Amino acid sequence: MDHPIESLIPEIWLHIAEWLDTKHLRECTLVSKAWNTTFTPLLWRNFGLRNHQSATAPSLAAVHQHALSVRSLKAANLPRELLDVDYQHLQHITIGPNRRQSHREYDWNPIYGLLRRSASTLRSVAVLTMGNSLPSALWDTLQNCPMLDKLVFNPCVVDMATATAFWDVCSRVKTIQLSRILLVQLKNTTSENITLATNPFAFDITLRKIREASALKYLVPLSFSCPNLRRMELSCDKPYLPRPTLIPREIAFLPRPYLSLIYLNNVTVSDVSMAALLDSIPLITLTELYLLKTGLGPKGLTSIHRHAQSIQHLHIQDSPAWTSKHFVKILTSFPRLLTVKAPYIWARDVAACPDPWVCTDLYKLCTYVDTSHAPTTKDVVQASLEMEQNERAIYAALGRLFKLRTLDISLVWGYHIAVSDGRYPLDLQLSSGLDALTGLSELRVLDCRRTNQVMGAQEIAWIGEHWQLARVLGEIVYSDSGDIEEALESIGVEYLGE
Repeated sequence: MDHPIESLIPEIWLHIAEWLDTKHLRECTLVSKAWNTTFTPLLWRNFGLRNHQSATAPSLAAVHQHALSVRSLKAANLPRELLDVDYQHLQHITIGPNRRQSHREYDWNPIYGLLRRSASTLRSVAVLTMGNSLPSALWDTLQNCPMLDKLVFNPCVVDMATATAFWDVCSRVKTIQLSRILLVQLKNTTSENITLATNPFAFDITLRKIREASALKYLVPLSFSCPNLRRMELSCDKPYLPRPTLIPREIAFLPRPYLSLIYLNNVTVSDVSMAALLDSIPLITLTELYLLKTGLGPKGLTSIHRHAQSIQHLHIQDSPAWTSKHFVKILTSFPRLLTVKAPYIWARDVAACPDPWVCTDLYKLCTYVDTSHAPTTKDVVQASLEMEQNERAIYAALGRLFKLRTLDISLVWGYHIAVSDGRYPLDLQLSSGLDALTGLSELRVLDCRRTNQVMGAQEIAWIGEHWQLARVLGEIVYSDSGDIEEALESIGVEYLGE
């Protein structure tokens, strides 16, 4: 007699399978003949070999039997006879030499044949070249894939002679991801001879770990000139390239009606260009903003505040214009914030802030809290009382963030701030107001690394009662007898330490 679950329609089976990994799918095939018939084709949707040994490959007959089920193919380690199979419904493919092959040893011909046979269905191509240059014939083959909407190259060496062909392929693609780009100029090619058209279809462009200035010179202006851009990620590789100045003014002022995510890391953008870039985006569009080591200035910060009603994820690092008052202003005027990472916050500024924090949906807060900065009195006793008041003001504000799941008050970003130079982090003790955080029942991670926090048995018992989902990261000093890790484990809280 069949189990009632076997009467489900195929669409429900497919929906269930989307939540299962390969191990569990394989276990499902062993339940019954009906389950084997249903789940075996799903096991073949993502096909590839973990290593280069042909002995681990399935039989050629099995591949032919299930070729129609294959949607994603990792071709790097497949023997040639498996590359010659006709995968009629192939949509995603990863190609390129494996770690034991040099570029000269890699045979691209079966790859070209596979791409031609799958041209009508192929939607994304990832090329892992291990730092080798890409053959020009690859661009000609990709040109004949009309459904292609995603290109991933990592790493990629592109000479100037093939740059035009490369960008012609990209000009029809919605998602472009390039990592460790080296754009090499040939002896007989000048920069004036290279003309690359703006991509009107690109929605998502990622340029990671750029290693050469010539790649930035051509790719960055083109990327930011795409009129329908939705997401833009750009990071430079520090060992290879000094922090460059990017985004010329004429590019920054172009309208970007759909841009919702900006990620810039280790690049310098002038204050005027950053402000122009942010001002070119409609006020209801930008939802994610990550600016790491960009030299963000006062005009850029002012433009960020213009998007207060739309930004949900905000990460600012290493800004010379940043002050603790900007942090307080953000938490009191950005109602849709979900995650925030910022350099530091002074408890005194929070204590002096009359407005409540409006970001009640915030679930991740990462910052350094300084409770001792610039006391208003030189009297030691009064300064100590002022620090205590500041801490309680911080706890009172944090206590209203009842959806908070991650509270990171550590020093993991490598700033000049340190406990040894007279600055003090937020004190994790009940006497300092920790009990004001009773409402943080959803807290899962408390990160206080490199802050030398002190806890006692009372704090441990309180955490076990109120933060039952929490894990603790950090160099916590246990003030009572015993071990901090054992004390936390006794109340069901995992201590991850350093």
